[in-house]
Amino acid sequence: MFVAASSFARPSAARLLLNFARHASSAAGRSKKPIPRPGIERIGVPFDPYVPMRMSRLPSPLTAPKLYLKSIWNRLLLFAYNQVQVYYFKKSMGKKYKPNFLKWKNEAIETFVRVNKGFAEKKLPSIRTNVSEYVYSALEARTKRMPPTTTMGWELVKFNSVPKLISVHSFPHEDGVPLLVQIVYKFDTKQQLVVKKAGQDVQKNVRDLTEYLAFNIDPFTDRIVLAGSVFESPVSRGVAPKEAGGKEEIMAQMKAHGDIYRIEQPQE
Repeated sequence: MFVAASSFARPSAARLLLNFARHASSAAGRSKKPIPRPGIERIGVPFDPYVPMRMSRLPSPLTAPKLYLKSIWNRLLLFAYNQVQVYYFKKSMGKKYKPNFLKWKNEAIETFVRVNKGFAEKKLPSIRTNVSEYVYSALEARTKRMPPTTTMGWELVKFNSVPKLISVHSFPHEDGVPLLVQIVYKFDTKQQLVVKKAGQDVQKNVRDLTEYLAFNIDPFTDRIVLAGSVFESPVSRGVAPKEAGGKEEIMAQMKAHGDIYRIEQPQE
């Protein structure tokens, strides 16, 4: 089945989100002055991007050949979607612009480590500029629920595989120039969490985790913030982002995705 390129165009949620961020970051005025560009930390993950399900989670191609083939097809469509998004982004930035994907990935890794350490050590102010306001609010709420006598330490033991770019979304500004690029990376890691509760022995928990984290990138400064997290998508859904219907739903999406430590719910 052929999918038209128009279905891969910039998500309409990006336009609604831009209007929302502009309204939230500037006071209303009677004069029609240029509206400032909202900071990338004001934007979370406003929709559900498609994230391919790991092959290990899929049934055998012998027992479910149609589902398996659709998963392969969706991966091809996602590759095409990403190419279209990068094309729009580069075209809007100008012919001489070259996105620095390697630098962005390295910065995303450093941000990932910094945020986990900052949260575990209850040093949220130290990571305020590294996360979106939605991630920060969620981390604050979780910190307040922690017993004051409990201390934690976090360590990235290793990456089980090289971090992988999953999807790219270009968010346009009103002048046609990109406001930001939002990239979802797959981080397959081994992590250690050390927990010390009052009157108890130190508990060390080492486990493998696969996470899909979305990062906002300012294409003019290469600044990066952690915008939120997402989960793998059902094979049955389409590749184009699953968008919210209005501002209230977009806000709900950004708040939900901002809680990067939430537990994945079973798929329907």
